[in-house]
Amino acid sequence: MSQAAYVVGLGASAGGIPALKAFFSLAHCTPDTAFVVVTHLSPTRESLLHEVIGHFTKLPVEVIKNGDPVRPGVVHVMPEDSSLSIS
Repeated sequence: MSQAAYVVGLGASAGGIPALKAFFSLAHCTPDTAFVVVTHLSPTRESLLHEVIGHFTKLPVEVIKNGDPVRPGVVHVMPEDSSLSIS
């Protein structure tokens, strides 16, 4: 599996969802770029952010699971009730 040439990190609180929609609506998403979306979410509510973003990009949108690699051409979304680190 190839590595991403670029990793774009996007952070937002719950009020930042309109900005994320705007970003993915207007962004020129190339297959060598990986996107990682980190948000401040309630730990007690299921997040549907991956579905929301999926309406605004042609790239696949996946909820990150422990140990997942950052892959090019994918929008990776942080799950609720978690913290995230990438090495």
